[in-house]
Amino acid sequence: MKKKIWKIDSLQEFRELNKDMFKEHIATYKKLENGNDCIIDFRKPNTKEEWFRFIYIDGVLNINSDYGYAIFNWYNRNNHILAYLNFKDIGYIMGKCVASKDDDVKGFNIDYFHEEFENFIQERKEEGYIPEDEEFSIPYCEDENDVINHFKHCGDIYGDDIWETGAFKFGTFLNVRPFIWWHGLHTAIEQLDAKNIFEDKK
Repeated sequence: MKKKIWKIDSLQEFRELNKDMFKEHIATYKKLENGNDCIIDFRKPNTKEEWFRFIYIDGVLNINSDYGYAIFNWYNRNNHILAYLNFKDIGYIMGKCVASKDDDVKGFNIDYFHEEFENFIQERKEEGYIPEDEEFSIPYCEDENDVINHFKHCGDIYGDDIWETGAFKFGTFLNVRPFIWWHGLHTAIEQLDAKNIFEDKK
């Protein structure tokens, strides 16, 4: 994937850019005893790598995989796993994430921080918060904590509404793993659906 992850606007775009990511994977489905509970395994044959196990119990989706783990909850135990094909807004999806490792879902890139900071300064000048002729050096920030500390201690030089600008998140983006999780889940469900595994739910 040549496009930077923070430049990708949607799950749909990620899937289109990575159509062949799971072309060799095979999905298997196991219906559990209660309601819509099930387990979907999604694996590439002849390897122990690049695997997924989606465990759906009582309306809670557990994603275990070679790409990390996460738990999502829509608080609706009546949802069938097929309903998850309708969830395509990655921002909305991540709003339902109740457990994950920070490193799996968040990333930081210095070049991206520089880009956002420069755009921010230009916008502040255009909006009249800072003088047009004032020069600003890009602050040295290696990670999200550096960015937060910079704007926490020096934010007043950019205008008194700094807390409302989103500057504290400059350089931070949604990591690639959530895109991979949901690309994998959608691909697995689509594969099973094509085999009429869920025919009784249509």
